[in-house]
Amino acid sequence: MNYLNKHKENMIWKDCIKRINSKEGSCPIFSNNSLKHELVKFALMHKLKGMGYSVWSEPELTNGFSGRPDVYAVKGQHCFIIEVLNSETERECIEKKSGKYPIEPIMVKVKDFNFETFKI
Repeated sequence: MNYLNKHKENMIWKDCIKRINSKEGSCPIFSNNSLKHELVKFALMHKLKGMGYSVWSEPELTNGFSGRPDVYAVKGQHCFIIEVLNSETERECIEKKSGKYPIEPIMVKVKDFNFETFKI
C-alpha cells in the first residue's frame, strides 16, 4: 500500500470522530467514572501514544456512528476502539454499544488490568 492510500485510510478513521469536541492526546477526567477506570484509560492512551498512534478519549462519533468510546486510536490504516469495563460486563457492553462503532471494540476489564504486562 502506497503512502497516498495509507493517508486516505487514516483520514477515513479520523473522519469518524467529531474532533471539534475532543483534543487528540488529552484524557479528560469524568467524575461519574471510577478512579481505576480513568487510570486504566490513561494507561492505554499512554501506551498507544508511545506506539505512534493518535489517541482520543471519549470522542463523539459521526458519519452514522453514535457512540462515545473510552479510547479511540488511529495510526495509518489501523484503528483501535477500546472500552474499559469496570461495573458492566462484556455482554452488557456488547448489547448497549452494538452497531454504534465502526469496528468491534476491544474490551479491557479494570480488575484484570496489569500495567506492566498489558499488550495490544
